[in-house]
Amino acid sequence: MDEKVSNEQTSPPPIIIIQASNPDNANETSTSPTFPGAEENYSNNTVLIQVEGKPDGALLLSSLLMIGISTVGSFFSIDSGPDDELLCCLLCNGNAIGLILLGVYCSKYGTWETDSGKNGSGLFSQIVAGLLFCIAMVFFGLWLVIISNF
Repeated sequence: MDEKVSNEQTSPPPIIIIQASNPDNANETSTSPTFPGAEENYSNNTVLIQVEGKPDGALLLSSLLMIGISTVGSFFSIDSGPDDELLCCLLCNGNAIGLILLGVYCSKYGTWETDSGKNGSGLFSQIVAGLLFCIAMVFFGLWLVIISNF
């Protein structure tokens, strides 16, 4: 009855299935609003969560759109005469949020590459993610300094 407990680390499963507490209604399948990465047209009682894999391209697209809209939008709205505080908030915070989203994407991408065996590329993606987080904090700090001087 003595069993040895091994110190081996096991990797997480590629998909985690979360099932409702009442699995009796498992035959009912219909589309329902879910989060990105969840499988559509699956049973209402079960939700799939991707644990491994390449990060979603929607995260990359949303971060680039956030950076582009906040940068371009602030320059186009200079002539329309909004408040300077609003312009500063749009430029600094929009870019900061976009850079944070881009950093999260790079971090997930780096983790995916490391898991795929590309250690050098994965490390580079993690370093880029860290730099993006630092630049985002600079933008947020710049906004705090400028807003305190108004």
